[in-house]
Amino acid sequence: MCARYGWTLHYIYSLPWQWFFDQLDVLKDAIQQEYKDDLTIEAFNAWQITEVVSAMLNEKHKTKSFGTYLEKLGINKTKEPEPEEEIIKKLEKVVVKQEKDQALNNANEILEQFRKGAMKKHVRSV
Repeated sequence: MCARYGWTLHYIYSLPWQWFFDQLDVLKDAIQQEYKDDLTIEAFNAWQITEVVSAMLNEKHKTKSFGTYLEKLGINKTKEPEPEEEIIKKLEKVVVKQEKDQALNNANEILEQFRKGAMKKHVRSV
């Protein structure tokens, strides 16, 4: 994250943990997309070479589309996730968010109680 966005470690350590983890998810998705884009470019180069060589060696060569070539390599997967799996993933995300929110509320309550106790001690000592 430091190299990609120019952030310092001090800045990263000062981020709220939930926002930090959300940024890690965004970063993961961006890196995966960049990797897939690089693979697609390399696959396009290989596809062009194989099509030319196949056409040169075989007069009855059938041209394959680039999309078909990507699917055979497993780069461009067209299979959609099962609806049940999609629903389960969404529900898991909702449950995790609710648990995070509850944990944050509990932490805020504890912090508030601690501050009240610290104030009482401060008032007594003055």
